[in-house]
Amino acid sequence: MTLAMELRARQCTRCGGSGQYRAYGKCFACNGTGHMASLPTAPEERKRLADRTSLNAVLASIPASRYALPNVGAGKAADGSWLRWDFFEVVERRGGRRYLNRLVGAPGDWSREWLSLTLQTYAAGHIAEDPRSAAIAYAQQHGRCAVCDAPLSNPESIARSMGPICAKRFA
Repeated sequence: MTLAMELRARQCTRCGGSGQYRAYGKCFACNGTGHMASLPTAPEERKRLADRTSLNAVLASIPASRYALPNVGAGKAADGSWLRWDFFEVVERRGGRRYLNRLVGAPGDWSREWLSLTLQTYAAGHIAEDPRSAAIAYAQQHGRCAVCDAPLSNPESIARSMGPICAKRFA
């Protein structure tokens, strides 16, 4: 049985087969209710969708990599350097959708922390202002390439804060 035949056999009888099935058997178009869903009516839901759309646009402009942003709440040292940094990762999943995770731990042993839509928007906005400098800050904090997370050992790569191949992403 081909995929098209399988989808046709599993079409929603309530909405006339106008949507695709989800894994648990409800149509995308009607969600099993039998009528087509329109745009959300609640203002909060419309705002959430608009926020997610704007976040997707911002994340699309940022290369998939690791980034460091200063933790403003921790303040600065006497020499003017930031006392604490927060680390983030922009990842691209199947279908081209991008997400922003907070990295917790240490390079090579990172754990990824899910961020709320508000925090993702805030961090992505700051990274998008200058992605290259945020990636360089990550490399300077850890001595690793921001793109592939490999240790930097070549003097030219250390000066550039990323390897030659990865630097092309930020050209």
